[in-house]
Amino acid sequence: MPGNYSVIVEDANGCFATTPFIVDWTIYVELEEFVYNVYPNPATDAVYVQF
Repeated sequence: MPGNYSVIVEDANGCFATTPFIVDWTIYVELEEFVYNVYPNPATDAVYVQF
């Protein structure tokens, strides 16, 4: 859904980082065809979403 979002991450020391972002597009995908990967898990510095 389009809108304003933010990601909040907490590290092992209890420190937080927040990054806001805006989604201003939508796509329509049949659920049966919607394949994605989120990696790595667990994450250290970044998380990637692959469609």
